[in-house]
Amino acid sequence: MLFEIDKAEKPKLDRAEGLGSGYAERQIEVENESGTVKVWLYYATKVEASLRPYTWYKGLVVSGAKEHSLPLDYIAKREAVSAIEDADADRHAKNMAIASAG
Repeated sequence: MLFEIDKAEKPKLDRAEGLGSGYAERQIEVENESGTVKVWLYYATKVEASLRPYTWYKGLVVSGAKEHSLPLDYIAKREAVSAIEDADADRHAKNMAIASAG
């Protein structure tokens, strides 16, 4: 999904996405209904294969993929990812409520 944000909001997004703390950004070109668009993305600078996402994070990804009618094989691959419970029960509940609303 592509999103446009106000430049004033970029520092908040950078912090939320962990820019400089395990994540970096780069510009790429993607195709959409309007043609080729240059976009910025965040990517992990160190990938630890043993780490698993929290169940709420997986829920957000799957819910968003379904909401935006992404390909079924993409959704199935995300649903198949093993996930772990978040020890922070409040964070888990808050994010699962968001995932369920989608």
